[in-house]
Amino acid sequence: MTGTSVPIRVVVADDHHMTRSGVKTALSQSSGIEVVGEASDGVEALDAVSRLKPDVLVLDIEMPRMSGVEVARRLKKADSPVAILALSAFDDRDYVYGLLDCGASGYLMKEEADALMLEDAVRSIAHDRTEMWMSPSFAGRLVRNHLADRRIKSVMEQLTGREWDVLREIGQGKSNVEIADSLCISVHTVKNHVDRCKSKLKLKSRAELVAWCWQNNIVRTMADDPEIDGPGQS
Repeated sequence: MTGTSVPIRVVVADDHHMTRSGVKTALSQSSGIEVVGEASDGVEALDAVSRLKPDVLVLDIEMPRMSGVEVARRLKKADSPVAILALSAFDDRDYVYGLLDCGASGYLMKEEADALMLEDAVRSIAHDRTEMWMSPSFAGRLVRNHLADRRIKSVMEQLTGREWDVLREIGQGKSNVEIADSLCISVHTVKNHVDRCKSKLKLKSRAELVAWCWQNNIVRTMADDPEIDGPGQS
């Protein structure tokens, strides 16, 4: 602590002793940060927050007795002022969004949790509760996913509704005959749509078209996002 400034009070919750000890040591060496408590499971984490009133809770997501997700959910429901830095080995986008919806203010990948990264994350969420702090690797992935989503939307604008339907069927590995039966059109019409899809996407073969669908998560995107139906039917 420098001068008379009040240190950032932190509780560290992780069921692995070595991880918990490493986080405590790293933060204790940071000027202006004080580790005031620790917890080895979710129930202890809730109790520590209630008793110690920390500014920041460094919270492992996978813990016994009560998961970190449930801890975050209960603290949010109780309108707790503590800022939560979720610490996890998982980087699935939907998983992270779920944590943020439960009240986490930041998300740090364990593989990136060195002393400097921990200090930066804790200071950021302690000083500005309106901002979200993200692990650099995950933030980079979000940008890449965003660009990929924009590319898919651009393709949607190029294709007619029926061409989009055919593309979705191709992504599922269906033959022209199967697509014709599914969409109630002729095999010849399917072939024409496939050729136009290849032309618009600048692909040379059906195999490249199938690969493109999988590389861009076309089938999963259509299943997960009901708003993505492609353009209107032509």
